[in-house]
Amino acid sequence: MEEQRSLDGQRVDWPIFVWINDTRFLAGQVVSASRHRMWMTLNWLPPGLLQPGQEYRAEVRFDRRTRRRYLVLVRYIGPEGVGLEIRGELSTTGLPIQPSRLASET
Repeated sequence: MEEQRSLDGQRVDWPIFVWINDTRFLAGQVVSASRHRMWMTLNWLPPGLLQPGQEYRAEVRFDRRTRRRYLVLVRYIGPEGVGLEIRGELSTTGLPIQPSRLASET
């Protein structure tokens, strides 16, 4: 599965926790985001733990006090990171980023 837009969007630096099940999660870093996509990097990803085409619960921490939960679909897994599609839209209300800078993909 090829991901053409791996780094499209606004460069960000947000911790993310992707829940594998009710007791296990992967901790990573969102390095690029747009309204419907995020690009996540990980220090380590055990083979087969995330599956392309599968949905997972994710929590993004925008700052010390602001965190939001999303349902994400894994679109791409590669050595440079994981492409996630946000089910719904990345809400920017009350966040320390400019909504106009989160370009919508076409």
